[in-house]
Amino acid sequence: MSNTYHLPHHRKARHGGSCCSTMPPWPPRSPVGAALNFGVEKDTSTPVPVLAIIACTHDWSHFSPNDLQGRAARLAADTAAWSARDEVFARGVPTGRVVRIPNADHYVHRSNETQVIDELKKFLSSLP
Repeated sequence: MSNTYHLPHHRKARHGGSCCSTMPPWPPRSPVGAALNFGVEKDTSTPVPVLAIIACTHDWSHFSPNDLQGRAARLAADTAAWSARDEVFARGVPTGRVVRIPNADHYVHRSNETQVIDELKKFLSSLP
């Protein structure tokens, strides 16, 4: 493993313009830890009920109110990105329920409080 790490671009100026800093080497792996992890399999199929409430798409009306084209582009990019993430989540968690709330704020529980509470009640009432 490399003993360097890269700083984010916005931090370069604070660190003399260099994007890399030297870190100490990684400690050797413990034989006890290696033995405990030998043969461990990742559990990827635990069927549990999941509720995912997602703001898709976000409300961009307060950003660039005079730039309609820029806001439309941001909305299209946001829709594409979140739709793709939602689909991956839904496929990966088949026992999950994905609720998409359009034109919601990032803090969806604040911007759409009534809808979030209704979805929580539905979800909780469906549990055994």
